[in-house]
Amino acid sequence: GGSPVHTAFLFPHKRDKQELKQLKANQTLLLEEIYNLTDLNKKVSSDLNIQVQNLTQEKENLRLQNQNLTTELDEVKNETQKLQKEIKNLKGQIETMDRHRNEQNASQAHPNCSSCQKGWTHSQSSCYSVNNAKPEDQKTWKEAREDCRGKSSHLTVKFVKDNSWNEKTIKGYWIGLRAVGREWRWIDGSELTNQ
Repeated sequence: GGSPVHTAFLFPHKRDKQELKQLKANQTLLLEEIYNLTDLNKKVSSDLNIQVQNLTQEKENLRLQNQNLTTELDEVKNETQKLQKEIKNLKGQIETMDRHRNEQNASQAHPNCSSCQKGWTHSQSSCYSVNNAKPEDQKTWKEAREDCRGKSSHLTVKFVKDNSWNEKTIKGYWIGLRAVGREWRWIDGSELTNQ
């Protein structure tokens, strides 16, 4: 009768050993998995840190770009203001020049508003200059017309009838009258009248 009792004690002991062996194997697998997960966690953390650093650097770059763009915008605004002032000054100069030109035109049309140039004679609404050329310097009608044009004027129209110059060496003066075809015309285009 002692044999069966001895066998009953051997089986549980064997079962415990197998169970312990299985637990140890499971523990090894779990340790490997923990190791792998720890390694993966380190890699993910490292990648995440790199991404955070990259994003932080990118954010800093964008901040610097924004700062540069703001500075550039301020410079463009300042340059625009300078150009606007310059345009305003130029417009003022143009207006002044236009005013002076209009005053000159008005003074030529209305000499009472302003005197003629030095050496020129005022009559009615215009200014006149008499060129007493020496015989060797006397000009043809065309040359006289060009000489007048060079002085921003033209040969006289209708002024001679009220004036005469008594110079012994001068036999006559060119005036702004010429024959066009069979008609006499003033150089301003008006026809010669009985006046």
